[in-house]
Amino acid sequence: MVRIHVPEPFINIKMINPKQYITDNKIRLRGFGSRGEENRKRGDQFMRELIANTSQHPFNNNARIIGNAHVAIEYDGDGVRIKDIQSHEPGSGAGTRALQYLIKLSEKYKVPLHLYAKGYASTKTSQLKNWYKRFGFEPDESGAQEMTRKP
Repeated sequence: MVRIHVPEPFINIKMINPKQYITDNKIRLRGFGSRGEENRKRGDQFMRELIANTSQHPFNNNARIIGNAHVAIEYDGDGVRIKDIQSHEPGSGAGTRALQYLIKLSEKYKVPLHLYAKGYASTKTSQLKNWYKRFGFEPDESGAQEMTRKP
């Protein structure tokens, strides 16, 4: 017979039922608060209208073509996350018009827009953040490159 010594503090550990813990502590997940269903409906409406009025990018299933630019976006339950905006003709205003269209949908459906402003190629991050600020985006609490525009 083998005897195992179990230290005293481990003897009285109560096993926690995860479902009961969530119920008892009313854990609120991002996008699933008391208005979660309402937010989901708004996000669905936003995405449906975007898809109906734009074309899918031929090489990126997550991107839509808006005029002479394309945007990669996703709905995450807490708003629409802009992952990328690229103009097919830099300097022509196509990226601005694409962003303005997303803002119009955001205001129509009361869906916040989120993004991570990180410059690449010839665009500096500081320039990009200033560009987004002109359209009402504000840095998140951390003050880093995460930015949000509330409708």
